[in-house]
Amino acid sequence: VVSTQSTGSSGINAEYGDRSCTSYRIIFYDFTFPIRVILHHLDSMPTAKEPTILTYRWRSYKVKKNLGLYLVSQHQDSSENPSTDHADKAKSISEQLDRIKSNLSKTAGIPPLEFTDWKELVPQSVVQGLGKKDMEQQHHIWELVTTEHNHITIISTVINSLLTCLKELHNENFLTKIDEHDVFLNIERIREVHLAFWNECIVPLIDTAKDTGEPLNPEILTGSSTLFEEDLNPLFEYCIKYIESRSYIKSQQHKNNDFKEYINWCSNEIRVQHNKLGVDDMLIKPIQRIQKYPILIKDILRKTTDDDTRSVLSSFLEKVKVFVESLNRRKEEKEEQQKIEGIKERIESYSVLPSVGNSTNEQINQILNKYNKFDLADKVPLLHTQRKFLHETSCKLDSKLDSKTQDVTFFLFSDHILVTRPNKVLKRRIGL
Repeated sequence: VVSTQSTGSSGINAEYGDRSCTSYRIIFYDFTFPIRVILHHLDSMPTAKEPTILTYRWRSYKVKKNLGLYLVSQHQDSSENPSTDHADKAKSISEQLDRIKSNLSKTAGIPPLEFTDWKELVPQSVVQGLGKKDMEQQHHIWELVTTEHNHITIISTVINSLLTCLKELHNENFLTKIDEHDVFLNIERIREVHLAFWNECIVPLIDTAKDTGEPLNPEILTGSSTLFEEDLNPLFEYCIKYIESRSYIKSQQHKNNDFKEYINWCSNEIRVQHNKLGVDDMLIKPIQRIQKYPILIKDILRKTTDDDTRSVLSSFLEKVKVFVESLNRRKEEKEEQQKIEGIKERIESYSVLPSVGNSTNEQINQILNKYNKFDLADKVPLLHTQRKFLHETSCKLDSKLDSKTQDVTFFLFSDHILVTRPNKVLKRRIGL
């Protein structure tokens, strides 16, 4: 809704190209509308009683003047063929993506490795002087280096291609209802912590070997990187919300054909750059990578012969294990909460007293409601641990009161069993 009255602090001038027009006051605004373009056309609109149809890109807008106000809404001609309209939209999305692709940054987010093997860093005489176990240790260290480099490259592809595409589509007024954070979470922060680990630990590891001519020193990997620090670590948020993000992507692909076209385009681009990897394969990489660090460090430790270095690596390995275990524990707690919330959605409230409208029952209900505050999502009483859902099963229950058999559903939790019966009115819900 747009008014031609005084603009005040919320006014906006409808600039279009090098021309400007009347100043308007926005009363109500949906951000999916190209408001400046529409306001430009308002100046040249006839003062006819019939609505005027404005077209911008593949969308049409109906503008009607009423008592000094312009009512702007999206318009779809009833004579249009829906399938043709969808094809035009998909074509527009594809055109925008192709244009964006040509302007994408070609950088990987991290410089390429100068060396293909650790043996290129040190003189051949040093390599020949190493024993079998030391050679294997160097191989495992280099494996950590190369896989970390590859991981950062993959994350950068997600950011530079997928996320950048979505941001640019938003700028072009496409897919404006898709939340980029719900799709990619905090993957930009994930790259930051991995880059910090690379620059603070791995770069000095390589440079030291190159400058001194000595084999790779694994103690340098245990530097002061924040990658394995729990405080404000973005990996916690990413891992905990990953399942919700994947569900969001799947649901939006069913609801939004433009978004489905975007995901398909991105999948094709990803496969070109990273062989057979798809979008889902790329987005789960941060979770998979963090689980591999204890294995990589343990392999290095097994082949380390120096006692002092073994002591340092052992402490570092323990720190990494604690971090990963804490991450997995929080992730499991979040998954348990989601399971229990799903069960709560299916269960209706239970009334102890019959629904008779008298004051006695109302008073009793007030007392019961005051003290009966049981919530499945709460922690286990006394133990203060997270309640876990274990099993659900349906069966027949014999009643000794009326000698009847009724259908019931049992929910087994870590501290109690919940017995419910199906609601005959709402079959898709379960009544307690």
